[in-house]
Amino acid sequence: MFHHELENELRHLEKVLPHAGKGPFPHTYWRDRIAALSGVESNALYRSRIARLEEILSAMEKRHACVRRCGAREPHN
Repeated sequence: MFHHELENELRHLEKVLPHAGKGPFPHTYWRDRIAALSGVESNALYRSRIARLEEILSAMEKRHACVRRCGAREPHN
């Protein structure tokens, strides 16, 4: 993956991922998209951005699991 492609993909994911829980795609879709970036050789800045995306997704998955267990509704942002 070229630098500009990686940058574009990161920017897109950083924009949509915080709202992904409200969309039609399951968490596994987003996990796969992030995992594809993790395999790309990149510098420390890109790796930290990828790690941040992984943190955001993990938090979403935890919230979703809690909502399913508790039977509550997910909060709207």
